[in-house]
Amino acid sequence: AKNMIYAETGEEQATLEFSLPPNHLGVECWQYVDGKLVAGKTALTEDGKTLELLPGKWIYQIITGWSGQNYSGGGRFTFGVEKE
Repeated sequence: AKNMIYAETGEEQATLEFSLPPNHLGVECWQYVDGKLVAGKTALTEDGKTLELLPGKWIYQIITGWSGQNYSGGGRFTFGVEKE
């Protein structure tokens, strides 16, 4: 993760889009401080579609889960963002 490429942005939020909205949606984030990975806190908006971006370089992981009558599964999507 130290070699992660970070997308640079001045935006305050990132929009999450899924063709089939997940039944479960969560977020985790980390930042390198003095060479160590430290957890941070961020939040999704009430509608679960918008992620509040933190200032600086952060690694975000979106945790999803789907379940229905004929399907179930989940995924983790990880990306880096540097908010200016």
